Amino acid sequence: MSVEYIIYKYYPKVKKLILSIALLLSVTSLCSQSAYRNLTADDSPEQPYSVTLMARSYGDSIVLRWAADDPGFWLLASQEGWTITRTGGVAKNDYVTLNDSRPIKPWSLQQLQRSSNPWAPAMAQALYGKSLVPAKLANSKASLASFVLQSNHEQGQRQTLAYILSDLNPQMAEAAALRFVDRNVEKGATYQYTITTTLDRQLVPFQSTAILVTCNPFDSAAVAPVSAPQVSQLDSRRAVVSWSRTSHTAYFIERFNHSDSSWSTLSDIPVLNIANADQSAYGSSKLVALAKDNVMYIDSLPLGSQFSYRVRGVDAFSNRSGWKSSQPFAMSDRVPPASPRLLSVKADENSVVSLTFTPSSDADCRNLYVAYASSPTGPWAQISSALAPSATSFSDSLATTRAAGFYRLYAVDSASNSSYSNMVPSPIADLKAPGAPSKLSGKASALRANVNGRPAPTGLAVVTLAWEPSASSDVLGYRLFSANQRDHQFIEVASANIYSTSFNDTVNIQTTTQNIYYYVVAVDNRYNYSVPSDTLQLQLPDIVAPSPCTLESLSQSSSSSVIRWHKSSSSDVDRYIVYSQPKNSSAWQYVSTIQASDVADASYVSYTVASKDISQPCQYSIEAFDKAGNSSGRAALVSVIPSSVPQTPQVSISLSAKYNKKSAAINLQWSYSLAENHYGIIYRSVGSAQPEPISSFSPGETSFSDTDLPSSSANISYYIVLKLSSGATTSPSRQARVSFKP
Repeated sequence: MSVEYIIYKYYPKVKKLILSIALLLSVTSLCSQSAYRNLTADDSPEQPYSVTLMARSYGDSIVLRWAADDPGFWLLASQEGWTITRTGGVAKNDYVTLNDSRPIKPWSLQQLQRSSNPWAPAMAQALYGKSLVPAKLANSKASLASFVLQSNHEQGQRQTLAYILSDLNPQMAEAAALRFVDRNVEKGATYQYTITTTLDRQLVPFQSTAILVTCNPFDSAAVAPVSAPQVSQLDSRRAVVSWSRTSHTAYFIERFNHSDSSWSTLSDIPVLNIANADQSAYGSSKLVALAKDNVMYIDSLPLGSQFSYRVRGVDAFSNRSGWKSSQPFAMSDRVPPASPRLLSVKADENSVVSLTFTPSSDADCRNLYVAYASSPTGPWAQISSALAPSATSFSDSLATTRAAGFYRLYAVDSASNSSYSNMVPSPIADLKAPGAPSKLSGKASALRANVNGRPAPTGLAVVTLAWEPSASSDVLGYRLFSANQRDHQFIEVASANIYSTSFNDTVNIQTTTQNIYYYVVAVDNRYNYSVPSDTLQLQLPDIVAPSPCTLESLSQSSSSSVIRWHKSSSSDVDRYIVYSQPKNSSAWQYVSTIQASDVADASYVSYTVASKDISQPCQYSIEAFDKAGNSSGRAALVSVIPSSVPQTPQVSISLSAKYNKKSAAINLQWSYSLAENHYGIIYRSVGSAQPEPISSFSPGETSFSDTDLPSSSANISYYIVLKLSSGATTSPSRQARVSFKP
């Protein structure tokens, strides 16, 4: 008797199980998480094969269950057989081979054929079913790899089927050599069980597995509970029952009909706990989301009745959990009424549109309504009041105010389900252009970014535009066009209708053109364009900074110091701002604003510093701003040192200067003796140039490094004078000279 005959003998239950599991295995792999391993001594796996061993005590017996980690290893180990040894017990020193030195092997095909167990045919298929992998693939070197991979995949499916059947039925677990019951136990004793196989470890590396268990009566509460199922409507005829995925192998589900107060089993085949399934196979986004963390069952239900569901799980030892029930559930009506049909759509003198249609034939229809859309894809807007299901016509008196588009008829039932008719285009023809918009105005403003606390141009400007609307009542929106020259081709600014009477445009102002031009047109709901509005000319913002000033001269007297700068060469300068920076300060201070108009006839920009207003050396700088607010930046720095007064008698000052090539500086050292309050000024001359003050120093300072050196060789001289609190100045020190070579 063949395996196939056995399967069909128990049809449909066994066949349904095999087909359902085969379908599930086509989208997921339950048992084997490892890739195919080539079982040869020359190419052994990096990690040895292993077996997961589980145990459960029932007080008078201990049940062992196990599972190999690889389908190929499972096949070879099952053929050779498993050996179980036990140590422990009351004496804690007994060592027993539980299977009496006879390896535990699967039942033979003949034993399965003789069995009355309804799951036996399915187990026979798992253990001895004919391979579906073409044997001819093994005859060719090119197809050998495919044969090996397909065979391994098929063996993985057989292993999964055998493991599921073993979890569902204890006898089938023994038939598959995956279960052993130790009845020679003592209550309260602790045992260690070890499982191994007689395979040659050199050929098939594997590791034995051990587990400790204490022999106590089994508490049914130890079976993991299931979560209460949730029921939701999937479509007009189906409901989906879902519950959280747990450690159970499978679940049994029953349905309660509240009409006759009866429970019924929905399927002889339990719902398998399939994790990591190909969720795209579900075809519904709702089911895909549910399948991520839940087990599901889809049921067909009639309208008008209330149902409840309950589920229970079965674990690896075939123990079942308690039942968990859902809340009562009833299907809602989601069947739309029969679709209506538009028969004709005609225009009366190109103004009123008359529609005729078939009345609703659905007894559940509540009303009809007419909808309109400017596009075949919608959106559709209701344009009629609710019409009776028996209505057959409707007149659209506002047809000329609508954009070119389509009519459609909707039917709605008492449960708010709807269906719609065929589409028919509007027959209204509108050839009249709308009136043009007017009074187009605008302003262009440069966009600036904050850079180190100062506004900096970005090269862009925002153009704010506004206009008066068209006087036509059927205007849908506006289209805006621009050009860089009045006689150039105008390009549309926005790619769609503008539905307001204002618009903000962003333009690049880093161009040679100084102006930009705009006009706007109105578009009606039949897409007729008006004539353009008047063309608006806007001047683009100026973002070009004015040229900086340069120093012309510094002249000092006993009463004041006069600074003169060359004016900026830019023609649009609006003002100059003078700043000062006292010695030992990093902050620039505002001093004065000089309007460009006040120095229009002068050759220079001048600023006078009164001697009484300066008690220590200061730096001065000037910044030019144009009419657009662009800045030249502070430039033309000049140092102003308090002016001299008649000298006092000489103070002996010793001064030396030496060039340090490593630090690229000339180091000055000095010494003198003076009790009166004072400060010192250092002068420098390069070559034959006039000496210039380069720095000042306070009492007690005796050195200075000059790093502002010329770029070429030169003779550099230094001398020092002391400025007394009385205003008098000492005679210069003796000069210190350095022949500088960079």
